[in-house]
Amino acid sequence: MSSSSKDVVSIGEQDFVLVGEAAKRLGISHNSVLRRLKAGALKGFSDQVNGYHYVSVSSIDNTIRLREDLARAATLPGDERFRSDAEVEKELQRAHAR
Repeated sequence: MSSSSKDVVSIGEQDFVLVGEAAKRLGISHNSVLRRLKAGALKGFSDQVNGYHYVSVSSIDNTIRLREDLARAATLPGDERFRSDAEVEKELQRAHAR
């Protein structure tokens, strides 16, 4: 997902975005992102100086990937999107190899 450089904060080798941007990318509310940070479902940190919460871009991407994997797995036979378990497994292996 592309974004302007002012939206992304790089610390070491990791990129982080503010909670509002994470909410937009995930399609959920600001409070839902905060709950997921607190629960550990998303990785991030709180800036002790300004109190802003930041979310790891890689954890956002992993969450989106997991959603897509679950949606594929939940597709039923007869649905045009249905793939056998073997097909899904091959697709997941190819995706994770990238």
